[in-house]
Amino acid sequence: MKDIPSSTELPASFAKIHPPRFECGEMVRWTDVGEEGDWGIVIGTFYNCEQRRCCWIWCYIIWLAPNSKSTAGVSI
Repeated sequence: MKDIPSSTELPASFAKIHPPRFECGEMVRWTDVGEEGDWGIVIGTFYNCEQRRCCWIWCYIIWLAPNSKSTAGVSI
């Protein structure tokens, strides 16, 4: 396992300094180079440790659109 940030405590002003890029309810789309993309709606956010950069980042919970290419690989 790679290192985590030196402190597991987020700075008190983290959300003000680094606001999330996407808000709940916002529609988002992402693609792999040369491939059809996926899309959905942001339904939640949380902080997580980005191990490659050893820092805290925003992560998003996405409600995947029914016609996105990855829908076939998701089960409920």
